Amino acid sequence: MKVKELMTRPARACFKDTALSTAASMMWDMNCGSIPVIDRKEKVIGMITDRDICMATTLNHVHPDRLKVADVAQRDVVTCLPTDEDETALKAMRKHHIHRLPVVDDKGKLEGLLSITDFVRASTEKPNKGGFTKETIVDTLREVRTNSLTTPRKTPI
Repeated sequence: MKVKELMTRPARACFKDTALSTAASMMWDMNCGSIPVIDRKEKVIGMITDRDICMATTLNHVHPDRLKVADVAQRDVVTCLPTDEDETALKAMRKHHIHRLPVVDDKGKLEGLLSITDFVRASTEKPNKGGFTKETIVDTLREVRTNSLTTPRKTPI
């Protein structure tokens, strides 16, 4: 199955000059833990997580209105293409210890978002059209969770 058949679209995103409080509100409204950061041409330039926001504001004793996404978002972002196979995306998630992949076109423009949840949703369909199994999803989640605690922090945008 292709990523374009699994991904969520449209994907909401923020800009690097967005206030952390606004990014946090977006995540709350979408019930998610991270969102892509895009430039004015909608090219993905990073990712920001709820954890990034919490740690930056708490450790620096700063209100989230006073910091921008660029102050804490990660610029080293792993993406996938809509034409990628589902197993390619799962391998990327395992390798990089991430739950979500921005889906971009060949120029890096945001087209959607692919998450572990999208795989879970697809695995419950009758019949499952993907090349993945529930065991593959569980293994991916286990690998992401086990190694995310030891993965070094990336450089902010």
